[in-house]
Amino acid sequence: MSYVTSVADLFSQSGHTELLSATAYTTIAEWEKEGVPLDLIRSIIVNITDYGLTAFEHLADLVQQAFADWLSQPPNS
Repeated sequence: MSYVTSVADLFSQSGHTELLSATAYTTIAEWEKEGVPLDLIRSIIVNITDYGLTAFEHLADLVQQAFADWLSQPPNS
């Protein structure tokens, strides 16, 4: 299964496919190129209701922030 399909499935499982658009798919493909871990995206999508997200752009901002935080963590020893 491709990365983009995996993320789309996460949206489907959460009941929020309405947030997906052509732009969203482009952004998801960019996340793949950047190396954003699927588990990081999953954790945000699973808690989508807690965040009060109403647009993909809001979710994308959360993913970018979480990824930046993830990158700044020291590697496990």
